[in-house]
Amino acid sequence: MIIIGIGLILYGYFSFKYSDRWATNANKHKSGTRFPEWFSLLIKSGAVLFIITGILLIVSYLLVLK
Repeated sequence: MIIIGIGLILYGYFSFKYSDRWATNANKHKSGTRFPEWFSLLIKSGAVLFIITGILLIVSYLLVLK
């Protein structure tokens, strides 16, 4: 459970850090597909949710062990 929590935190961190780059790369790959400006904000909010979920998973696992 701790490994899954750490994985969620890391995935959320990298998603948050590189969300602008992923949004611009997605627009460059297919010329017919244009994502809106708020697309990177959507990635960032999802990344924050992953980080919160990972932290809650680790905390709940540690509380159950006690």
